[in-house]
Amino acid sequence: MPNKIKKNAGYLCKGNVMTPLNWFASAFEAVLVPTAALQHDNWMGAACFVTAILFAITYVVIYLFIFKKDPNRLQSEEFNLHQQEILIDSGPLSVPNNHLIIQAQANTLEQTKALDIKKD
Repeated sequence: MPNKIKKNAGYLCKGNVMTPLNWFASAFEAVLVPTAALQHDNWMGAACFVTAILFAITYVVIYLFIFKKDPNRLQSEEFNLHQQEILIDSGPLSVPNNHLIIQAQANTLEQTKALDIKKD
């Protein structure tokens, strides 16, 4: 990977799939929790407190859902790009299930040779 791309990848790809939700949750909770604390004696404080708790629970559920579905998406994009770069640089022998790829190539080669023999 060229150095320019590596350099820019570090600046452009720091977050993960949860980054937008992290920003929203921080802003949302930063307003709700102080409001709940300051308005503790009326319905506004109770509503803000319940909303903050429900939002926190929703955040945890979304995080666990993504964790269970695809944990790599919770890693930073820069880390994932670096892992792909290492995989590409290390060559074809490091590819998972490489033996299946080699077997498929061998089968294709045998089929090609069989077709060449039939043509003669």
